[in-house]
Amino acid sequence: MTEPLIPKALQETLRGKPVCIHASMRSFRPRIDADALLDAVLDIDCTILVPAFTYALEQPPPPDGVPDRNGMDVDSARAAPGHDRRYDARGDTLSLADMGALPQAVLRRARERGEHPLNSFAAIGPLARDLIGRQTLQNVYGPFDGLLEHDGLVVLAGVGCTSMTLVHFAEERAGRRLFQRWAKDRDGRLVACATGSCSVAFDRFEPVLEGPSVDVSGSTWRILDANAATRAATDAILADASITACGRRSCLRCRDAVAGGPVPATPHS
Repeated sequence: MTEPLIPKALQETLRGKPVCIHASMRSFRPRIDADALLDAVLDIDCTILVPAFTYALEQPPPPDGVPDRNGMDVDSARAAPGHDRRYDARGDTLSLADMGALPQAVLRRARERGEHPLNSFAAIGPLARDLIGRQTLQNVYGPFDGLLEHDGLVVLAGVGCTSMTLVHFAEERAGRRLFQRWAKDRDGRLVACATGSCSVAFDRFEPVLEGPSVDVSGSTWRILDANAATRAATDAILADASITACGRRSCLRCRDAVAGGPVPATPHS
């Protein structure tokens, strides 16, 4: 009998849960494709949540309405050339090199995808519509509210905390205002949308995020309770705001995030 991809004990931990998965398919030995992983998780009645970001759709900021301390050199950003690309949640546009093969596999299927043009989430499973329906242009991390409400999990499959989008959610929970960026929606309108900070230093959260490690076909998985992880990361940021700082003097996002994010307060959609 062929052994299941996901060990039976882990299946029972995951079963029926909403799970935000960040995965490196290269971490599996022997290699498997993303569809095999997707099927294995869906077969145990999980709802899979993944980031499906589209960085290349960002547009230069408009002449007015850019907040101070927004993690950017405004003059340089305005001088960048614009483009005609639009975001459409029905499509499969993806920053593949950053997001990876699992979100790409999710987007190929019948799924829910948020309307955020730069930082959309996508989901498949019984709770997909509930999770994705919480995302708006300004409530970019709304799906995580649903993940916590439904006692969901975060799985780091062969990746570290620099891939863990939930830490950005914790930054917001700690009182940081999110940066504003701009992109065109499906109708070609330039819209402002909230986005996260730099994640280069997020491996500093490894010691404070507790969860078992499990071998899954050669890939080391860390299984984190989303509620506990959010509380721990939020507390760590409140205790030491510089924990998120990458240390590069040129990183305006880290400088401004540590200071609290944009001022005045960002608009709400």
